[in-house]
Amino acid sequence: MKVLSLASSTLMGALWGALVPVLALLFLEPAQYGSFSTIYLIFAYGVSLQYSIVSEAWARARLRYRKVTNWSSYSSTLFILALTIGAVALSVSLILLEVREIAVWLGVAVCLGIYRSGARYHRMAVGLTRQVILADFLGISAFVAVLVSVHGPERTAVLSMAWAASGSISVIALGLPVLYVGSGPIRWWRMHKRDITPLLADSTLMDVGAIGAPFLLAGFMGPKNFGLYRGVANAAMPVRLLLDPLRPTIGRKPPGFFFQRPVLWLIFGISFTFAALCYLALELLVPRLPMRLGTLSELAVFSHQAAVFAAASFLGTLFYVVCRNSGSRRTIMTGRILQTFLVVAMPVIGFVFMGLPGAVWGFAVSASVSAVIWLCLAIPREAGAIRQARVQQKLQSGLIRDSSK
Repeated sequence: MKVLSLASSTLMGALWGALVPVLALLFLEPAQYGSFSTIYLIFAYGVSLQYSIVSEAWARARLRYRKVTNWSSYSSTLFILALTIGAVALSVSLILLEVREIAVWLGVAVCLGIYRSGARYHRMAVGLTRQVILADFLGISAFVAVLVSVHGPERTAVLSMAWAASGSISVIALGLPVLYVGSGPIRWWRMHKRDITPLLADSTLMDVGAIGAPFLLAGFMGPKNFGLYRGVANAAMPVRLLLDPLRPTIGRKPPGFFFQRPVLWLIFGISFTFAALCYLALELLVPRLPMRLGTLSELAVFSHQAAVFAAASFLGTLFYVVCRNSGSRRTIMTGRILQTFLVVAMPVIGFVFMGLPGAVWGFAVSASVSAVIWLCLAIPREAGAIRQARVQQKLQSGLIRDSSK
């Protein structure tokens, strides 16, 4: 029953997370998609901050120090963070001519989306799986209802309205914030700064590569090429859709779990499957469809790069999350500094010498090298934990003698 509930919540969470980026990829032409992606990158930055400041700081405190934080403190800090990033999204939308008319919808959607992400993480981590499934179902239903019923405005406006409506319903189902004096960010920082500091430093560097580099390239590429560049990353969307809903579950697992031989075979098998499916979809399926699918229809030329990125993204993200939940500050920062350098330098160098194809290849190769780095950083710690567990088991069974006695 627990396995079925976990699978259902993962599937529903993946579907909810896919709605905005996938439909944007299918509905919007490259130039429109490039403009919309600018605001979506702000949302992605907000989710990154949500994990570092609120969700994973809370999870690390529970796992390592057995700290218990009530919902009011968690939700009030999450709400203020979401409100702040939503205001940033609104301000940027007002500056950009292409999305100025729907700036309010985008600001609300970003705010609600960040709060929903953090609330969902909390509910999953404390075992309220049914509530999570219901919230995801209602959010998906609201999104589809708006998409089907609203006619007239351009596609970007309809997409933004559906995003905001979906977020509002999900937030109500997951739980509204409980606000009272003394439960906000200042108290949260005092309680969790030991965990927030390394996580925030790591996410800041990550965002330099994941968000800063695309913004840098956007200025040189123009909206259309930037839309295609971002489209390659979203062609591997199933990877994030699988792993994001599982982050609370990954955080509860002991470190040695992911380096057991059957689990490793499963991890590499899933990675290869993602690569194969991504390649076949872009190379064989999309070009043979009778209708045009927005930006996705122009990504067949990048099928090899997208397949490499899909496999590397799964491996790198998984072992990165393992390090985030149990690794030392030195381990996290080492991996992050190396990855940030790669994801900034390689696409830029590729674009300088080969244009858009070079930037896409640089993006895919940097993800591959980063995956190897996170795996190598995790192995010594996890291998040591496994060896220690095996020795302890043998001691208990009497197969070896304890030399300390």
